[in-house]
Amino acid sequence: MLVYSIVFLLLLFGAFHYDYRKNVFLKKAYYVLVFLVMTSMTALRYRVGGDALLYEDYFKHMPDLGDYFYFLRKVNLSFGYQPLYLLFVAVCKTINTDYYFYQAVHAVIFNLIVFRFVFKRSVHPFSVLSVFFVSCIYFYFFFDIQREALAICCFLLGYRYFEKKNYVIYYLFAVTGFFFHISAVILLLLPLFRLVKLTHKLIYILVFAGIPLILLKSSIVSILSIFLFTSAMQDKAEVYSEMEFSVAGSLFFYAGRVLTLLPLMLFYIRQKPEHRKHDWLLAGFLIVSIFSQVMVGFERLLNYLFIPFFIIFIDLVFRLSKSHVRLKKIAVFATLINIIFVINIKIIMDLSVVGRARYNSIFFPYTSVFEKKKNPERERFMIELWDR
Repeated sequence: MLVYSIVFLLLLFGAFHYDYRKNVFLKKAYYVLVFLVMTSMTALRYRVGGDALLYEDYFKHMPDLGDYFYFLRKVNLSFGYQPLYLLFVAVCKTINTDYYFYQAVHAVIFNLIVFRFVFKRSVHPFSVLSVFFVSCIYFYFFFDIQREALAICCFLLGYRYFEKKNYVIYYLFAVTGFFFHISAVILLLLPLFRLVKLTHKLIYILVFAGIPLILLKSSIVSILSIFLFTSAMQDKAEVYSEMEFSVAGSLFFYAGRVLTLLPLMLFYIRQKPEHRKHDWLLAGFLIVSIFSQVMVGFERLLNYLFIPFFIIFIDLVFRLSKSHVRLKKIAVFATLINIIFVINIKIIMDLSVVGRARYNSIFFPYTSVFEKKKNPERERFMIELWDR
């Protein structure tokens, strides 16, 4: 836990000293320091994570450049990995066959792209990273969804072309992301959200019309399955569609993941026109959040929007609005609940579980390659996960 505490204190100091107090002396140098510490933390971890443990176990079966095409044709059907991810592994494995070399390269690439994106897009980068870290979504990206994290990198690299409506280059990045992970199919649809202009009426319609969708899950899943054009996407949809919740549980999650967005949306549309450049993002985040309550798999599509969403949220927090102070406080509080709901609610709910490995074990405690100590509960969690 010491390394997590060090990172938290570094981010907290940066948020207070540079974002809140607006000091600029050595800001870039301090940002680089935080980057180096967090990259080292992720690069030097030892068997910390969920799916990351599976990637490590499968790594010895993955191809190098010499047998990449043979693997793609003959073997990959049993793995179902996208070709660019396999190519990334093959390049790393050709240079060094040690899994932890691949892990270090992955950590450097993802951190470099995220840190650069946040610094260029936000005037409060340390606060954005603090939310990213405290929400545990940072851990989730690194310790759980390594393949999808590379697809997210493609989106962040193509983001400026999306903003400039240079869709030819944007779609090149989107398609590249798809060949890292199939969930990047959402990137092909994002330009449609630019047609949406948020209004009070639209927000209320989306939020409250979404509630009946919970009761029509099976019909909606059947309709959506028409648009799944690869067998891998269809298999994923089938798995996610089998996850069921009680009516009370569904309403609870709907409140936590959708209704909590309502105050932020209402606060956002009261901003001046020059501050309302992200209707598409908030509309997309809201719509995907609603559909994620219909089929759990849609939650994965939010992964591409989290970082830009955090930036908008933090900038709104720092933007004073004297005429709507009460709404602003409610919006901040409700959005924090929404963010916590993504990962931390699983950790909190797991505290009541008896006789089973807990979800929080995939993140805590931290172990490094220098000690190479396996955590029994973490190892057991992955076995139990796939045996359920």
